[in-house]
Amino acid sequence: MTGESCSTAVARQVFLVGVATVFSWAFLSIYIQLPGLYGANGIIPIQPRMAVEDDTSTWEDHFKKMPNLLWLHVPLGLHMDVMMDLVMLVGVFVATFAAVFHTWRNAFSFSVLWVCYYSIYSVGDTFLHFQWDILLLEVGFLAVLVAPLFPRRNQLNLSGACSFFMVEWLLFRLMFLSGIVKLTSECPTWWGLTAMDWHYESQCIPQPLAWYAHMLPHWFQALSVVGVLVIEIVFPFGFFLPFRSIRRVCAWSQVILMGFILVTGNYNFFNILTSLLAVSVLNDEDIQWLVPSWFFNYHCVAMKGEKGEEGEKSETGEKEKTKEEMRNTGKKTCNSSKSSHIETAMDFLALLAFLVFIVWILVEYFAMHVDVDKWTVETNITFSQKEYETFVTYSISASIALGVIVFIFYTLKTITVAAINKQVTIANLVSTVLHLGIIALLFSASCETMRWNDHNTTLQTLPHWDKIMNLEQQIRPYSISNTYGLFRRMTGVGGRPEVIIEGSYDKLSWQEYNFKYKPGNVSASPSINVPHQPRLDWQMWFAALGSIERNMWLQHLAIRLLEGSEDVLALLSPSQPYGFTTTPPKFIRIQRYTYHFTSKETSEKGDDEGAEFGLWWWRKQSGGGLYLIEIDLVNFADPISSVRRAVMGGKETSTPINTSKCNEGVLCSTIVSIRSMAKSVVNDMTFFVAITIGQIATGWMFAF
Repeated sequence: MTGESCSTAVARQVFLVGVATVFSWAFLSIYIQLPGLYGANGIIPIQPRMAVEDDTSTWEDHFKKMPNLLWLHVPLGLHMDVMMDLVMLVGVFVATFAAVFHTWRNAFSFSVLWVCYYSIYSVGDTFLHFQWDILLLEVGFLAVLVAPLFPRRNQLNLSGACSFFMVEWLLFRLMFLSGIVKLTSECPTWWGLTAMDWHYESQCIPQPLAWYAHMLPHWFQALSVVGVLVIEIVFPFGFFLPFRSIRRVCAWSQVILMGFILVTGNYNFFNILTSLLAVSVLNDEDIQWLVPSWFFNYHCVAMKGEKGEEGEKSETGEKEKTKEEMRNTGKKTCNSSKSSHIETAMDFLALLAFLVFIVWILVEYFAMHVDVDKWTVETNITFSQKEYETFVTYSISASIALGVIVFIFYTLKTITVAAINKQVTIANLVSTVLHLGIIALLFSASCETMRWNDHNTTLQTLPHWDKIMNLEQQIRPYSISNTYGLFRRMTGVGGRPEVIIEGSYDKLSWQEYNFKYKPGNVSASPSINVPHQPRLDWQMWFAALGSIERNMWLQHLAIRLLEGSEDVLALLSPSQPYGFTTTPPKFIRIQRYTYHFTSKETSEKGDDEGAEFGLWWWRKQSGGGLYLIEIDLVNFADPISSVRRAVMGGKETSTPINTSKCNEGVLCSTIVSIRSMAKSVVNDMTFFVAITIGQIATGWMFAF
């Protein structure tokens, strides 16, 4: 709010560039894994579940029931595996160009990205139902509203500020809800400030730095828990305050928190995407040091219509320079808004008051004090669960009320600017009304998802709230307004559970399958795979928390390994026990282990019965033995058929690609050729390094 007189044109471009880049990573990550996860010989084949075999219905009928680009495989005459590749490649192509060229950063491009990602998400089942997947869908939909309608710079954008506020509102909901659920879940580790004692070891795929973070003393880990709770629950309210200094502190605190998570855990693109949302809290002056001078100078002119007459000057005078002139300038040339001494003083006093308030919270509710004798900072939660429930009820109601006030402010601002701007046309008004209508619907639905997090709320009794509930139900399948709750409960307390898959030719000698990223070999260093998400490795972590009966995909994974599926083996490490890649084992079993990071104390337990020690981990078998009995393809024919039907929509087989038929079409043969080249790259991260370097290099040379 204060500081809105400053332009956010650059901030929006940074946001759009970031969203496009994240989309390119997400599409590429899924593309690499498609054959093994969803292909005809994959773990959960999509082709049998989306086959049009009923003579009484057409693909158009199926499309109306479940809108999805994958249904187009019928009129295009493509195999489902080829169609999935096509959708992902289109996503990679459009996202990469949108990240590099400003003419591609328009509403149509981001609509294509959203539709492509939704198409694979809606049928992705267990491997694609993560909170960052729905977050990317919601962010992608907001990018459609933030982006200009047409590929022109500085075009009239009356609803720009209002749509950008929705990004800020999303960041608030994401962080605030993720904070409050940690205590509403009644998880003893969050209430006892011991969550971080287990987090680094028990998270899905730790990074090497997680080992060192795990060794930090308990008082520091407890202090970290307090920091997380305050940053996620208290600081987001600073987004709404009309003081730039407070908004900066609150925004950068979220970025710093995401940075710590990024360097200790492999959470794909999530931390980067969340940090990107913080741009919406800032303006061009706040982020000018982050971007090259030529990029800043090219986009710093406020979009027409946002600031009245300044928008009218955007295509004349010195502000319209050539790319070379802007690149050679070497400094930011746009005029920044000047604050009076009184405004500066008020801003400083407001920040000081805010920091004092934070210190008061730490002392009053977390009993924070310095133990001089031990040189430690001691903390302890002093409020009760009942008191916290009361706080949640009031804070959710207050946050919705604040959101409504700010939303009305931006809406009135948009209407006012539209009324006084002389360049407004009928088309501009229609576009603005449409944007504001969509934004109002999304905001209303998001208030309903906020309400879900308070069991004592009475908001649903307000007049016409039932209409908001119905609206949310209508748009829920499209994941454009979601509720969030990251790290709700701390798992792996007492050691991280892991399932290890083993194969054998004679049921006497068993050898482990090696995965690319998840812990297995106790002497192997934790991996780094950001921004890639190895979907199978992640799901193996969740499988270890459950049972084999509730994870049919895991049973089918064992079957695929018995069959020696090359596509599934490509999801695993290329380094496998001798013979497994050429001659599949005859028997498969899965065992459960408990893993711990090694330390000086545990290294002295080398004589523990059944324990295995390595450089990074030590483990011990748990769960009373076998997690899955030894199975083979011959003696388990009936159970295997049941598993196939469960994961293939009632069918037992999936039809592979007809290569000879595919070669007859240019589109099909081209897509298959690209897939063949992709399979030749053994290391997944090679793709991401190449794409990222290409984006940076091309963007620096040509992009705006």
